Amino acid sequence: MIKSSALSNLLKKAIENGIETIFITKKSGDILCIEGNDNISTFNDVISSMWLEYEPTEESPFKGEKLNYLIIENDDSNIIMTHIYNYIICMKSNKDMKLGLLKKHLESLTKNLNKMLEPFKDIFEKLNEKIKKDENDE
Repeated sequence: MIKSSALSNLLKKAIENGIETIFITKKSGDILCIEGNDNISTFNDVISSMWLEYEPTEESPFKGEKLNYLIIENDDSNIIMTHIYNYIICMKSNKDMKLGLLKKHLESLTKNLNKMLEPFKDIFEKLNEKIKKDENDE
């Protein structure tokens, strides 16, 4: 698996020019890794809830469509998130950073993470299947 120091170093390299915080969380809200200068515990709970709210289900109007990005623009920051396997990757920047540029940074980070995690793709897919099965059993 990825050593936590390797993941931390990758996130540290991505923090630049207005990007304040990057974190990776499970969809359940458990934080896997964080780099930056924010206390994001409450923020993380909101992000997880929002992502799950917009994730398509059999009953949702988004049936069959996968949520790729969730973008939040507020008074003091810009926030963008995407997913990789069963995790949410989130970047938070200052309000002056353009959303398009922030999205490009997130795409680049996601591409690098995909390369690091490629050897474990089968494990993640099996884990995702188990999580979906467990959710359906509830």
